[in-house]
Amino acid sequence: MIYEFMSRVFLVVLFLFQFTGTGFCQVTSSGIPYFNPKSDTFYIPEVTIEAYKNNILDYNNEPGFKNNQFAVPVELNISPEEYGKWVVYPKNNKKVWFIKIKAKQAKSLSLIISPFKLLPGAKLLIYDTLQTQIIGAITYRNNKESGILPVTTLNSGTIILELQVPLPFTEYGNINISTVGVEPENKSEFKSPMDQWYNTSRSCNLNVNCIHSSNIQAQKNSVCRIVYRGTQRCTGTLINNQRTDGKPYVITASHCISTDYLASTAVFSFNYESSDCENEDDSAQSISGATLVAAGYHIPSKPDTLDFSLLLLSEELPLDYYPYYSGWDATGVTPDSTYVIHHPNGDIKKIAYDSDAPATGDFENGFDSYTHWLIESYEVGTSEVGSSGAGLIDDKNRLIGTLTGGGLEPCVPLINDYYQKFSHAFNDYADTNCQLKYWLDPDNTGKLICDPYDYSGLLRKSATTISNFSSIDEFIDKEQNNNWGYLAGHNYQLNKSFAEKFEISGSVYLYGAVIYPKAAYSQTGESTLKFKLYKGGNHPGEVIYEKLIFLAEFDNRESHYIDFDSTVLVSNSFYFGFDIEYNADTFAVNYSSADNNKNTAFTFFNNEWKPLQLDNVSLPAHMAIQLLSFDMMPHKGTLPDSTLWSDISIYPNPVHEQVQILFKEKPDGPVKAVLYDLAGKTIHIEEYIEASINLPFPLNVEGGIYFLQVRAGNEKLKVFKLLVY
Repeated sequence: MIYEFMSRVFLVVLFLFQFTGTGFCQVTSSGIPYFNPKSDTFYIPEVTIEAYKNNILDYNNEPGFKNNQFAVPVELNISPEEYGKWVVYPKNNKKVWFIKIKAKQAKSLSLIISPFKLLPGAKLLIYDTLQTQIIGAITYRNNKESGILPVTTLNSGTIILELQVPLPFTEYGNINISTVGVEPENKSEFKSPMDQWYNTSRSCNLNVNCIHSSNIQAQKNSVCRIVYRGTQRCTGTLINNQRTDGKPYVITASHCISTDYLASTAVFSFNYESSDCENEDDSAQSISGATLVAAGYHIPSKPDTLDFSLLLLSEELPLDYYPYYSGWDATGVTPDSTYVIHHPNGDIKKIAYDSDAPATGDFENGFDSYTHWLIESYEVGTSEVGSSGAGLIDDKNRLIGTLTGGGLEPCVPLINDYYQKFSHAFNDYADTNCQLKYWLDPDNTGKLICDPYDYSGLLRKSATTISNFSSIDEFIDKEQNNNWGYLAGHNYQLNKSFAEKFEISGSVYLYGAVIYPKAAYSQTGESTLKFKLYKGGNHPGEVIYEKLIFLAEFDNRESHYIDFDSTVLVSNSFYFGFDIEYNADTFAVNYSSADNNKNTAFTFFNNEWKPLQLDNVSLPAHMAIQLLSFDMMPHKGTLPDSTLWSDISIYPNPVHEQVQILFKEKPDGPVKAVLYDLAGKTIHIEEYIEASINLPFPLNVEGGIYFLQVRAGNEKLKVFKLLVY
C-alpha cells in the first residue's frame, strides 16, 4: 500500500561528490577560497543593488499556473576588466580577482554569468561572506556551448566572487555577471542555513520519504527542482527513452521554460529531500544549463497549444546523483490511481496521492481542448506554486502527464489540478520540435510504453558483497543459558564491543554494510549504536571509520542497510563491528555456526578480544554482517572495471609536484586521469583530448598516499598508488 510509512532504510551507494562547501552544489572541480573572512582585512570592492526600487514581484499566477516568480531580475555588466580588485598570492603563484555583490533586504542571490568561458588553469569560486556556502571551483569543464553559466542560488544577500588565475597566465578567458536574481527578505520566515526555501511549503504537504514503497523511493530520484533566469521555480522529471542510453532528458511544463535562452539559464537540483519523514533540511546536487529540444507552448502560427517542454541537460548526471530515468506511458489509457513528487514553493521533495482514476479535463486558456488529466483532490498531500511541470505518475509507476496548474489555495478539499497528458504531447503535432516521440523513440519503434532506467541501481547490482555466512547458513536461535541476553548483543556478561573479521585478497572500497539484527528495541529513541571499521590482525586494531546509528532505526529481525559517509579503502584483513551501551534497550545480531579454525565473530570480554561467549565459553561463529564494496572507485558513468593495461606506467614515484603518465604507444583517442585520496574523494581531473605518449599530470596536493586512475578510450585502464612528498 502506498500509505505505508517507511523506516529509514535507503539502499543507496555513496559515490564521489565533486564539490566544495555545503548546501546546493554544482558539479565542480577541487579548489578552496584564498580569502579568509576571519583574518583577511583588505577591502573588496562592492557592487550594491537596490532591486525593489522600480521592480515588483509578480505573484499573480493567472490563469492558475503553478510556476512562481520568487526574485527580481537585475541586469548587470560586471567583469574583471571593469570592476573588482586583483590581489597577488606569491606563495600560491596566483593572482586573484575579487568582487562583492550586495543587495539590500535580500534573502538570496542567483547569478547568471554571460558570457562565460574559462581557460584551463583558471578557477572561479562563489561564496557568502562567512563561507558557509561555497560554490566551486568552477573551471573550464563548466564551459557551456551557450556561453551561459547559471549559478546555484546562494542563501545570502551578499556574495563574493573569487577568480584564481596562475601568475604566468596573461589570459583567463571571459566572464561577465549579466543578471542577478534578488529574492526579497521575509523576516517572518524560518531561515535555513542550507537552503532558503526549506520549510516554506504548506503543512498539508507530505515528505516523499514518509512513504515506504520501493517504486516511490526509486521514482523520487528522477525529480528535480528547476530554477531558471535566477528568478522563477518549477519542477521537472528525468525521463528515459526507448534506447535506454542514459541521455539526460528532463520533462517539465512549457509555461515554465519555452525558449532555449530560459533553458540555458536553468539550474536543475536533484536529491533535495528530507532524509526521513520529519522535516529536515539537506543538501543537493545540481546541473547548470540545458537545451530546449521540444515544446508545445506558443507554436508559431497556431493559437492552440500543449503545455510541455523537453530539455536536454548540458551534461550527464554523475552517479553520485543516483540518476533514475522515469518510465512513461503514451497510450492515454486512464490509470486506477496516480501520484506526483514535486518541490512546492521550492521546498524539499513532497508527494501527493490520489486513489481515484483521473478524469479528462479542459484547462482552457488557449490550450488544446480536453488534453489534460484532471485531479480533483488528493487523499494525501497537495500542490503549490513551484510544482508546475511535476510528473503525474500512474499506478504502474510511469509518467503520464506534467502539471500545468489548478487551484492556487493548496490545502483545500477540491484543488482541481490539470496535468498535460503525455499521450497528446507525444505526437499530436508532426513538427519534431513540437512532439516527444521523435526524441524519446529515436529509432521509431512505435512503442507507446517505456520502462524506467535505474542506472545507479544497475551499478549497485554490480557491486561485490563480502560476507562470512552464505545463503544456506542457518541463523542460530540460541541465547545465553545461565542468565539473560544474547551472544552477539546485550547480555548479562555486559559485553559492549563486537566485531566480525574479514579477509580479502588485495584492496577494495567499502561503501556500506547490511546488518541482520536478532533483536532491536529502543525505549527512548535517543540510544545509539556505534559501528566501526578496524584495521586487521589477530584482533581488531586501529579504528579507521565509525558511524553512529540510532537504535530506533533498526527493525527487529529485519535487515538494515548502513550507508557509509565516505568510501573506505581496506586491504587484506580488517574487522567491522559495533559498540553498545547498557540501559533499558536491546540490540543483538544474528549469527551462524563455525568451527574453531574458521571462527570470525569476536567480542571484547574480560579486557581482551575473544570468540563470542556462551556462558564464558568460546562459541565459534560468523555474525550476520555483509559489507558492500567496489574493486575501484566509480566516477561519473564509469562502471567498476578491474581490467589492467600493461602498456602504461608513471614516473617518478614517489613524486613531488608533477608525475608523468607514460605510454608504450600513442593512445588511440582521448585520455582521462583522475586523482583520488585514500577516502575515495576526487582531488583533481585532467583530460587530454589529443594524447601523446608522455602526459604531464600536475600535483598541487599535500604529501600523502593517493590513487591515480588513467583511462584511455573506453577499455584501457590502470590505477596506480602514488606517494606524494
